[in-house]
Amino acid sequence: MLGQFLRFGLVGLLGFLIDTGLTLGLERGAAWPAFAARPPAIVAAILVTWCLNRGFSFRVNAPLSSVGPYALVATAVALLNYLLFLIGVGHGMGTVAAIFAATAVSMVFSFLGYRYFAFGAYARGPDPVPPRGPNRCA
Repeated sequence: MLGQFLRFGLVGLLGFLIDTGLTLGLERGAAWPAFAARPPAIVAAILVTWCLNRGFSFRVNAPLSSVGPYALVATAVALLNYLLFLIGVGHGMGTVAAIFAATAVSMVFSFLGYRYFAFGAYARGPDPVPPRGPNRCA
């Protein structure tokens, strides 16, 4: 499980960079308020991390339909993350610091939800084989 969590952390870092980059791009480049810029950034990060968590972090041969349960977990965690983000910004935290704090707290919930709910039925032992063939994302 430690290997999964470390890979999950790497994918999460990429998701964080996508989320933060798009949020800041929309906030600063397009003059959107942070609360409006964040939702599309979260959606983009969820789609990228689903593919990478499926094949790299949890190494499961889950069908493409696993995106449904993944999206349920991701949505619940994104709502928690967004609420924590709003609380942080409301208490004077900068955008990046608020995203980081919200993401750090919600990371544990997402790991457990993806491991046991989204991909749990497809796991074959502690460190299964990555998907190959038509079920790959790329």
